[in-house]
Amino acid sequence: MFVIAESATTVVRLDDRFGPAQVSSVEEVLAMFRPVRHVIIDFANVRDADTAAVATLARTLGGLDGSQVSFRGLSRHLRRLLSYVGVDVDAPRAVPVAR
Repeated sequence: MFVIAESATTVVRLDDRFGPAQVSSVEEVLAMFRPVRHVIIDFANVRDADTAAVATLARTLGGLDGSQVSFRGLSRHLRRLLSYVGVDVDAPRAVPVAR
C-alpha cells in the first residue's frame, strides 16, 4: 500500500491482494489524516480482493462524514462487489447508500 497526502486529497494505492489486513491499514491511514476532505482509493494494482474486506472498506468509507470518496482502477468484479454492498462508484460521493 502506498499513500499520498497532498493538501485536501489523500490517495491510497492498494496492491496485489486486498484483504482484512489491508482494510486495517487503510483505516489507520484515514485516522491519521482526519479530517479527510477527499480520499481516492486506487485499486489498479489489486489482483485479488476478499469480499468481506471490500464490505468492511465500504462501511469505513461510509463513516467519513463530509468527505468525498472516489475510486480508481476498478475491475468489473470490484465494481460489482462495491455495488452489492451499496456503494455507487459513479456518484460524486461514492459511499454506501442508507438502507
